[in-house]
Amino acid sequence: MKPKQPLFYRISSIIAVWTICFALGLQPAAAQAPPPAQLATDIPCDGTPFGRHLTLGQEQELFESINDTTAAQPETLNWVVQDRNSSGQLKPIAFADVGVTPNHISALAATAADLDGDGKREFVQGYTDSSGQYQLVAHRAGQSDLTHTENWPNHTNRALAAGDILGQDNGAQQVVVASRGADNVLNVAVYSETMASGIGAPVALWRSNTNGRGAGSKVHVAVGNLTSHRAAGIVNSL
Repeated sequence: MKPKQPLFYRISSIIAVWTICFALGLQPAAAQAPPPAQLATDIPCDGTPFGRHLTLGQEQELFESINDTTAAQPETLNWVVQDRNSSGQLKPIAFADVGVTPNHISALAATAADLDGDGKREFVQGYTDSSGQYQLVAHRAGQSDLTHTENWPNHTNRALAAGDILGQDNGAQQVVVASRGADNVLNVAVYSETMASGIGAPVALWRSNTNGRGAGSKVHVAVGNLTSHRAAGIVNSL
């Protein structure tokens, strides 16, 4: 059995290792961790079924898509963009001014997509309106919103993602919408911005009710480069 080193040598070895680490700038992880940001608590999001934060660009703003139950009309479509102030707190820098419409919305989802390839992302929300219509709206900085209505009634379990599905390699992204139709069929639609009408009809559409997929209760969608070529692929789970 190998004899143990005296306690003095073991302590000296530990001190030597720490001295070398500090000399090389390799401080412990706990010492490198930044202090946690103090989050704002004045955003009324109680009761919203969707409070997801989306990170936008290098400046790290946060976009929140909200089904606002505190508005004058119930289930009003809303959104807010937050950024860190000089004190490190998250505070709103932009927000929706939609009044009381649209309201009584359902199946709300959102993503961020650079629809026109200009290097700036648009905030895209998808929802079912009070009459059961399938709606998309893209919010653009300093410009009017882009909207699209699809005559697909009463879609539920909506999820959105964005990426270069068409493989155009010009910076423009498309919005992928996965949803459950009124006939309980899974739908995956791809939307692209057009110069003439903003967001046009789907450039691609897939529907399925086979292999038990018609009985799913939750829908998730993601976009990524699965095959190492320019066009991104779509992944669904339910």
